[in-house]
Amino acid sequence: MFYSINFLRFIASVGVVIHHALGFTGTQISVGAAGVDVFFIISGIVIGFSTGEKTTPYAFFAKRFIRVLPLYWLATFAYLGFKFLEWNDLPQWETFWRSMLLWPDFGTGWHPIYYPGWTLGYELFFYLIFGSIFIFFRKNAAALCALVMCCVSLVLIPVPGKTGVYFDSRLCFEFVFGLIFAHLFLKRRMVIDSKLGTASALAAIVIFSLNYTSNGIDRVLAWGVPSLLLVIGLFAHERSPFFRRRFAVVLGDASYSVYLVHITVIEFILETLKRNDVSAEAIKAQWPLTLLVLVGASVAVGVMVHRFVEQPLLEYLRRVLLGGERLKTPVADVEAVLPVAEAPEDVLPEAAPSPVVPAVAAPKPEPVAAPPRVRKPVVVDERRLPLRLDWKPLTLPVLLVGVFLAWVVSRAFDWPQADDFLLVDWFRRLFITGELGIGDVLTLKNGPHPVGFQALVTVLLFKVFGVSFNLLVGLNLLIAATCGLLLSALVLSDSNSRLVRWVAPVLLMVVFLHPIQMNHLVWPFELGWFMVSLALVANVALVEFRGVRAVPWVAVVCLLGTMSTGQGGFLWVLAGLHFLLFGGPGRYGRAGGFLMAFVVVSAYLTSSTGEVSGLMNDGVGGLILYFAQLFGGVFGVRGTRSTWVLGALVLAVALGLAVAAIVRRQAARPIERAGVVLVAGALLMAVGFTLARYKFGIVWALDRFHAAPLLVPVLAGIVLLASRYFETGASVAARGLALVAQTGVVASVVMAVPYATGRFDEQITARGFGMAVACDQQDDPYLETSASGLADWSFFLLTKNRDVLAPLCSDRLPVDARALLKLPDDFAGWIGREPATADGLTALWRIYQTHGDLQRAFPPSQPEVGKNLLMFARNNALTGSQYEKDILGPHADLYVRLHDAK
Repeated sequence: MFYSINFLRFIASVGVVIHHALGFTGTQISVGAAGVDVFFIISGIVIGFSTGEKTTPYAFFAKRFIRVLPLYWLATFAYLGFKFLEWNDLPQWETFWRSMLLWPDFGTGWHPIYYPGWTLGYELFFYLIFGSIFIFFRKNAAALCALVMCCVSLVLIPVPGKTGVYFDSRLCFEFVFGLIFAHLFLKRRMVIDSKLGTASALAAIVIFSLNYTSNGIDRVLAWGVPSLLLVIGLFAHERSPFFRRRFAVVLGDASYSVYLVHITVIEFILETLKRNDVSAEAIKAQWPLTLLVLVGASVAVGVMVHRFVEQPLLEYLRRVLLGGERLKTPVADVEAVLPVAEAPEDVLPEAAPSPVVPAVAAPKPEPVAAPPRVRKPVVVDERRLPLRLDWKPLTLPVLLVGVFLAWVVSRAFDWPQADDFLLVDWFRRLFITGELGIGDVLTLKNGPHPVGFQALVTVLLFKVFGVSFNLLVGLNLLIAATCGLLLSALVLSDSNSRLVRWVAPVLLMVVFLHPIQMNHLVWPFELGWFMVSLALVANVALVEFRGVRAVPWVAVVCLLGTMSTGQGGFLWVLAGLHFLLFGGPGRYGRAGGFLMAFVVVSAYLTSSTGEVSGLMNDGVGGLILYFAQLFGGVFGVRGTRSTWVLGALVLAVALGLAVAAIVRRQAARPIERAGVVLVAGALLMAVGFTLARYKFGIVWALDRFHAAPLLVPVLAGIVLLASRYFETGASVAARGLALVAQTGVVASVVMAVPYATGRFDEQITARGFGMAVACDQQDDPYLETSASGLADWSFFLLTKNRDVLAPLCSDRLPVDARALLKLPDDFAGWIGREPATADGLTALWRIYQTHGDLQRAFPPSQPEVGKNLLMFARNNALTGSQYEKDILGPHADLYVRLHDAK
């Protein structure tokens, strides 16, 4: 590390110590807290300068772990030991693990058990982003990290489980300051004149003096910018002998220990004074002496901890985890970017390289040759696909995921709807009332469908992160994106075509984030459907990359998928089919038969009675038509004739490509095998959906495209099967047909976008209105039930879980949801003029509040919503419509009169 910056670390740590010491003495000067801002900038400098192309990702993460966490953990345990005498109790388990893992909750007022740890949460956040980028882009990791951190700084990131609370992400700018400094002044070797450096340091002092308290100015401007000026100022004097003196180096090295121990030292001293009858008023009256004692003791204890605890601990961990590799940047590397200065007598001397004396090896006796061991021949499974990845083609798909995830999560509303209340109830019964055990959760069913694994994952996430439905929405998106990435890895490992390697990953990512799934992506309870999709794709990857050795893992994945939702039972058949596609009666054939035999297990787990009653009323033709219309729905259209035609085309293309791959024996290629399995999976799951939901009719199925996640694999299969024809050896006609198939997939995505945006807005409005009604507790069961998407029998789920949902209540509502809370102005005017119209208009407005189809037709935020709604009620009355006749029928004459009068 550079000597000037190393000493600046000590100045920053002392500043923080002074800030906290003054806080205990009642003095309102907080500029010492700017030491944290200095730390953040120095962290950016250290990472930007010391991490090069030769550094491995493991070494990067190991060094960061060694440097930050072990000593923090020791400091936390020491603080707990001291405070236990005062608390006479230990903190809650959640608070403890959040503190130990530094789980970030910036901006919420929450801090770890040991308060200084809040800054380390930001540090780990920076390391995680830099390290994740460094895995894939070592050469430009610093530049990409700076770009990502700037984007993070400009975005309000909501805190999971805390409605209306956001991470204080602006501090991320300070890490960017450090990265830029490292690039310009260290790697590019830009020279800073010493006079300019002095002026920079003086300017920093002036700015700090003007902002010595927290006066509302943005922290990055008030303290971050002068901290950067201070870094520049001291670095300009790097050649000064002062920074190389022994005491300066020791104090700089001990800065982290000083920072970590000072709270314990300060509280221990103050507690000792209190027990010796020294009053708080006396401490505040003698604040200069108190400040000197507290700061001096903190520095002295910090130096001793560094010498006798931190240094031995770091050396031990360095040997164990890094094989003796240095944690600090070597002095030679530092000196390479600076002119050499003459050091005074008390400056730490540089170690001169000692001459290497070759050792003379002593003669060793010849070892007695052991008899050769007979080894079994190693069986090489040539059918396994070696994992060969070029991560560059994945850049655009990952960027698409990030943009889509940010858009959805930033707008999603954190409140349950319909079946989501089951998740809250299961959480309460497992962790609060103890009515359920883990085994009970794993055997849960939603109707005939097993949902045990989905339920277990959900309640555990709620326990760890707090009840947050946006968290599950984000998980849905990440699972869908993971499916695309796994199949992209398969394409990159198998295909030799540059066009396929760049285009197929983008198409696969777009397919698995298909807009037709919007109703399910933003519906937390649909997590199980995406788990089944992930299980299907994960099994494909396992079989191709691990071969027959993957059978145990595939069986586990199939079992978990079967316990997630009813469609998971088909995973056993699909895994068996995949092994059988390798051909031959050998090990792969036996593996396929073994997995297919487990379909009996899945049939038992998903069995139910009465699900297929009355299916044949329309004959086999009705079932086939329904089946085809489901696949036509991937284009985002609801017309029965158009969906039949489009569905027939999708099925023809998918089946044609799959059959051609099998008949022409192209399924020997991993891409073809995966494509055939995905197409078969979509067909099987669609058959199951048809048999179970045919009685509800095609209009219900297409209203919100209820089968969408089951149909997406057929589009992914088309992408994989068609990609094969873009490689060498395919005819022009075959390539043309493959291009048409790929174009159809893209067209389905584009055509479904209007539905996705509209459905997303509906979800936001419905959840916001449901929250407003439920949190207000208007004592109106009908309104609360309908607003939350519940049935009469399930209203108790809301009433008995109000305490669990209370933290989600917020005044921040979507515009349309806020408009639903009050009568339109024209309705209010009529009621004011004619009080007798109140019942009829209120009934009409209540129907509007709880019916999404009316809200789609007449958006709540439109000024003429009342006029349009009255026109609908009037037409409804004149035509004798049965639409909510029990509620609207008694007021039919009123609606006709009011509309005609207006």
